[in-house]
Amino acid sequence: MTLNIWRITDGKSGHDSQSAGLCKAIADLSSSKQFDLTANSLAGCLRSFVSRKFPDGNRLPDPDIIIGAGHGTHLTMLSAKRVRKGKIVVIMKPSLPLNFFDICVIPKHDAPPKKKNVIETNGALNTLEFNNNKSKNLGLILIGGPSKHYEWNSKLIISQIDAVVSRRKEINWTISGSPRTPKNMMSKISKIMKK
Repeated sequence: MTLNIWRITDGKSGHDSQSAGLCKAIADLSSSKQFDLTANSLAGCLRSFVSRKFPDGNRLPDPDIIIGAGHGTHLTMLSAKRVRKGKIVVIMKPSLPLNFFDICVIPKHDAPPKKKNVIETNGALNTLEFNNNKSKNLGLILIGGPSKHYEWNSKLIISQIDAVVSRRKEINWTISGSPRTPKNMMSKISKIMKK
């Protein structure tokens, strides 16, 4: 049996990476077809919910699974389920009650409640695969940015990066930021890398 997966996207790269990661993991375990749909506006979701029509999926097979990450995908997933059925998998701690969703994949740092429909993860899902052939002289440092989960301190982070890089000079370091990384952070880091 082939699973039909509707992946609802909000256009945010971090959210899309998480939902793509889950779709890839499912495809690795089972035959599946993935259909990407853009999250609807609030008005579009309300129209679908009330009319029991979901025009974006008219030409698609009914979903077995509806996957989305990001608050902007919630109502689209719920209206798709109301009209076309399928199980909803939300990747995050949702802003709506947990029992609206069949499965909630929530990172540990969001302190998910112990519930039957909650799966706790360590970190965010993504499409990366474990590399068994690692090079011992290559290193990677990924830098995030301000978040509600911790206090951001650019000076402290730069000093920590400097300490790591200084101790392991034999390693060829790649340091990369993210959309959340403060704009001047990478230029400050490149100065310490040139020492």
